[in-house]
Amino acid sequence: MEIIKLLRRFSPKMVNHITFMIFFTGVINAIILSIICAVAVSPEKNSFRFFMLYLGALVIFLISKKYGLIKAAVLAETAVSDVRMRIIDKLRHANLMLVEDLGRAFIHTRLTKDTMEVSMGFGAMIHTAQAAVMVMFAILFLGFISIPIFLMTLGIFAICGMIYYASEKKVEALVHASTQKETELFGFVNHMLDGFQELRMNQSKSDDLYNHYLSPASEQTTDLKIKFFFQLTKNLILSLSFVHVLIISIIFVLPRYIVIPEPAIIQSVAIIFYVVGPFNHILGSISIFSRTTVAIENLYRFEEELNVEDDNYISAGNSELAEKEGFQQLQLSNFQFHYKDPEGNPSFSVGPCDLTINSNEILFIVGGNGSGKSTFLKLLTGLYYPMEGSITLDEIRVGSYNYPDYRNLFSIIFTDFHLFDRLYGLKGIEPSKVNQLLRLMEIDNKTRFVDGGFSNINLSTGQKKRLALVAALLEDKKIYVLDEVAADQDPQFRKYFYETILPDLKKQGKTIIAATHDDKYFHVADRVLKMEYGQFIPYAQD
Repeated sequence: MEIIKLLRRFSPKMVNHITFMIFFTGVINAIILSIICAVAVSPEKNSFRFFMLYLGALVIFLISKKYGLIKAAVLAETAVSDVRMRIIDKLRHANLMLVEDLGRAFIHTRLTKDTMEVSMGFGAMIHTAQAAVMVMFAILFLGFISIPIFLMTLGIFAICGMIYYASEKKVEALVHASTQKETELFGFVNHMLDGFQELRMNQSKSDDLYNHYLSPASEQTTDLKIKFFFQLTKNLILSLSFVHVLIISIIFVLPRYIVIPEPAIIQSVAIIFYVVGPFNHILGSISIFSRTTVAIENLYRFEEELNVEDDNYISAGNSELAEKEGFQQLQLSNFQFHYKDPEGNPSFSVGPCDLTINSNEILFIVGGNGSGKSTFLKLLTGLYYPMEGSITLDEIRVGSYNYPDYRNLFSIIFTDFHLFDRLYGLKGIEPSKVNQLLRLMEIDNKTRFVDGGFSNINLSTGQKKRLALVAALLEDKKIYVLDEVAADQDPQFRKYFYETILPDLKKQGKTIIAATHDDKYFHVADRVLKMEYGQFIPYAQD
């Protein structure tokens, strides 16, 4: 079972300990059953002694069950947390393209729904294992009472097991299908939330998303889950029918052909009724185990996908780039990248291009929307990997072994930037320095730097960009990549950005690469490059 493999990877010793507790609890439960059978045959004989034995066994059973469940819960939650944090750690090191392709709905489902299924599955497994041990001992006990009844019971339970084994693959296939469809449903819900304003302004767009995508995905998910539970219910009813066939056979059929003492019949029926509850629990747990198996497989596949392009397997800080305090030239040679369509064929391309970026220069990149500027900047900063060509920094080749150190040269603000509420990664920053920058950006009346974080980030788009610029300036990196930062700003701040902030950064020895449409301020740049259809072309200023 996948969940046992997962737990054994985490703590084999603890799994062995819990397995012993499960077996021990099952044995005690079997002893309780034997006491019940003894009293059922002769209720007047040694009733006080049986009562004390029953009470003692019950106390031991409850204590051992409690101990086992607590230990199991600790192991399960610790193991799930370990898997979740391992995946999150790999996720933060993953290729941006992979994260974008997977999508938020997929990632959110793996880290929340699937990990929850694993937690629930382990709790169910403990109860089921204890029930299975008890049922096993109960069937063995029947062998001491009556061999014919034992053989008939063994046959019935074997048939039930074969029924479930035969349907296991079908059940798992339905779980896989419903999980994938539910992920698709969550993706449409994310579209609805991310585009809420647009949908509220356009009723036809809202209706189309809901009626033709959201609603069908929900209906298909529901249909798959109903088929899943229908299959389980069919198996459960069939198995319960076999149990009652067994009882009927013991009471009415076997005594007609085989001489079975009446006490043996009474004890056998008592045992079977005693194990019906645990047996039903075992059958009912099949659905949980199916979902748990699928969830673990999903998590393993997700982790394998994240392993594909993790360039942090070599610790950052051990390369030549980590030791550099500055640079002279950043060179791109035959630099190429291709987006791919769903069939894997190249669609939009950037490059090939050859470009040299000099230290301490201001470089503007211009071009229309969709020309490839943002993609090029993500390639330049190491967020995307070039499919052909190379990056060289002062004759140091940039590759998987030193990409983390290469990225550390940059401070970035892209058009789809995220504004953090704290200055993560910056220690010992003086609040007075931060608040001074807030005043320079003219947002000190909107937010303050307090206790290591910003008091308010619920700002307008332009104000958010100014706050992001404050964080970028505090990072004090060698290269600043700014994608349309001056957009959404008032004319006064736009002038301040181009004619004061950028020249000041250059005086500090920084290199600035900015995507912009503001031709009024092109004179600020040392060079202006134009991009069109993913290619750099000669720029001629009007």
